[in-house]
Amino acid sequence: SDLQRGMDIDGGGKLVILQGYRSGQEQEKALEQRTAYYQDQGYSAARAETFAQYDCGPVGSDAYQTGLIVKVGAQEGGLESQKAGEWLRSRSADYGFQVSFDGENAVLRYVGPFHAAAMRQLSVDFDGYIAYLDAYRQCLFTWNGEEYKAEIVSDLSILQGETVSICGDNRGGYIAVSIQEGSNGHSGG
Repeated sequence: SDLQRGMDIDGGGKLVILQGYRSGQEQEKALEQRTAYYQDQGYSAARAETFAQYDCGPVGSDAYQTGLIVKVGAQEGGLESQKAGEWLRSRSADYGFQVSFDGENAVLRYVGPFHAAAMRQLSVDFDGYIAYLDAYRQCLFTWNGEEYKAEIVSDLSILQGETVSICGDNRGGYIAVSIQEGSNGHSGG
């Protein structure tokens, strides 16, 4: 991947993929295994299934089923304290990823370069970014030397300027990113 090539060029270390895309069947199997685990701990079938769904997510709702999340680790030891972890923290947004650390491993969520740049500038994770947009309706940020605006909209016809990215917000609305007028010669029209 481009991310690993970038790490190789910068001497950032090697990543090991621990978990990637999970099919519906694999999700169902993980849910069954986790339910059995809780039943072995003495919980009723209903409570075990509830706990398992909390851990794994119901079939069809797991983030790994989207293919946009991958869990990675280091070849040896904990990733967060190693050079690879430092590299991910400082450079993953350049490749469109938001990174969070889960113990010794990292979870990379692909959000695209614009949203990753906005999150890095705000110093927030994905949930913090959505909360920020909910509260303020927009976010101004810089990416590759140009000024952009991310905003939550419910009607795409109200967008003005040069829109470069539109994605659903999973709640019936959209998050649109547009180049700000006057940014490096762009007219925004």
